[in-house]
Amino acid sequence: MSTANVTEPTSSTAETPINTADSSASTAKPIKQKVSKPSPQEEPDLLILHRATCPKLSDRAKGGLDYQVGYSPAATELYLRVVSNQSGGYFSKEWVPLTAIQTCLASVIQSDGSFTAPTLVPAFISKSQNNAGFLAAVLREEGLIAKAADKQHVLQLGVVSFSAWSEKWLKQGAAKSKTQQEVSAAITPGAEETELEADAAVSSEPDPTTTKKTSPRRKAK
Repeated sequence: MSTANVTEPTSSTAETPINTADSSASTAKPIKQKVSKPSPQEEPDLLILHRATCPKLSDRAKGGLDYQVGYSPAATELYLRVVSNQSGGYFSKEWVPLTAIQTCLASVIQSDGSFTAPTLVPAFISKSQNNAGFLAAVLREEGLIAKAADKQHVLQLGVVSFSAWSEKWLKQGAAKSKTQQEVSAAITPGAEETELEADAAVSSEPDPTTTKKTSPRRKAK
């Protein structure tokens, strides 16, 4: 019986060229993109209504905190800020709107009323470590919050309501803003002086109805 000759395909021994461009790209370190930081809060144009000093939350902490209450005539809004720390510890001097504080405490008001100082962290743009604790100390001094008697580091709403406190300082802010406007108007030339100056300028101009008409010269004959 005749056998058919079967020819097996020979395997190719040619090497595949290595793409050096791809290999170098795969081993290259990724370029880190710079993440832009949020711009700092713009300094609002405020009237200072109140300056005071308060102790810190911890009884063992040394030194007090100097703080201010501010009023914005343009936005009709109240602000709080700590301006100096009489001992060590970093903090932000940024003005914190009262509305931002109330937003942080909104869930607290709807529940049992207890919270801790870090609840106030979202009210700040700056991330200084002591911001929330120092602000809580200011709110406690103003009677808006208080320390819980039975739990350490736990705070609760104070005897003074935010609405009553806000109403008090808004009235004082509006009164101070009005006084400043009146003082500014007294220093700046008023409308009466401007009208008198205008009348004087008009009276110095010649009146065309009273001006004599000069006859033209006769030509010499």
